[in-house]
Amino acid sequence: MPASSIQKYIMQKLSLPSETEVEISCCGQPVNPIQPLRNLIERWLRFGPARTLQTVVGSSGGDYVMVISYGRSKAA
Repeated sequence: MPASSIQKYIMQKLSLPSETEVEISCCGQPVNPIQPLRNLIERWLRFGPARTLQTVVGSSGGDYVMVISYGRSKAA
């Protein structure tokens, strides 16, 4: 499944005319829309937490959840 599926989902939710108006990033790096989603997982594992994390109920999941950011494309 390509990363463009995320763009398409966001496009629909924001009622944008084209998925090219959405730019996504993972680990602070832009994501190529034709890139498979499994590559995003590999990127997150490579740049994500380097240590074993311990947590308690109610703590933030930001350290162990892959965050994908999005915004309007600069070309749009």
